[in-house]
Amino acid sequence: MAVDSSADVPPPSTPPTPERLLSEFEAFEEALAADRTIAVAGEPYAGRGALLSHAADALGAERVRLDPTDPGRIRAEIGGGPLVVDDCQQLYTRRIGGFDLLRDVLTALSDADHAVVTGWNDRAWAYLDQVESVGEVFAESFSIRQFSPDELEAYVRDRREVPEIEGDNLGDSIVSTDDRTWRGISVPSLDFGVLNDQIWPTPEPTKSFFSRLCALSRGNPGVALAVFDRASRDGVSPSDLETPAVDLDETGDFLLRLLLAGERSDSEILADRVGERYGRLLGRLDRAGITSRDGDSVILTPVGVPTAVERTERRRIL
Repeated sequence: MAVDSSADVPPPSTPPTPERLLSEFEAFEEALAADRTIAVAGEPYAGRGALLSHAADALGAERVRLDPTDPGRIRAEIGGGPLVVDDCQQLYTRRIGGFDLLRDVLTALSDADHAVVTGWNDRAWAYLDQVESVGEVFAESFSIRQFSPDELEAYVRDRREVPEIEGDNLGDSIVSTDDRTWRGISVPSLDFGVLNDQIWPTPEPTKSFFSRLCALSRGNPGVALAVFDRASRDGVSPSDLETPAVDLDETGDFLLRLLLAGERSDSEILADRVGERYGRLLGRLDRAGITSRDGDSVILTPVGVPTAVERTERRRIL
């Protein structure tokens, strides 16, 4: 029976404005104006969809979102003029013959003489660039940037009523994130401002709260909002900010990696890749609030993203 985890998904809210999502926004605009083929990679819920909607408006193009049950429909769209396609990670599956559709589409894109803007999950993009050299097909590629603690605070306050923030004894994480990347994936870095606050007396509660929120979400605004919603009540403190915990073996973590790269995945394909323990493992993820279901699709929830990132990076699963 499908488990409805919709309660773990935050209320609808407006995404960040397009110009705040890219460090190279002007270069992105120039690439659109020049009718180039473009790839945009980003984490789940980080705002990729808002940027692609902006591109569709600028080009007067249709925006297509690929579904895991029918990704092949993009082939008929490529030759018909400007096109914006999101969720291109649905073009492949990690099994025998699972790259055939991707290769067909990349061949068609290499021959395109009009603007085509594609959106990709950042993990899938990094993997495919290693095994299929997808970056060579596109004239330009861009990565959704991470927000700073101050930017996340403004983003949350614009969309939620923030209760009184209280101090507690939880030391701030000294790991934050910036725009540094390695092979297309953002990597943690020390936040020396927070480190200084730990050395000197009592950091200010609001600063501690949003610094921890930034560290947990890795500067991802959609994830940060979901983590905030999970903790929000009349009064909150940094220690109230948590992400789901689940203890999995290597097979379970591989399932998380597939979910992280796919964002929205076909359950039948997941079962084929994971094997006979798939149902039990997915049930654990459902109960922890890491996944939700929509028909035959399995969705990685916003609050599940940090858990999936942490566990798959710990095992170095590509």
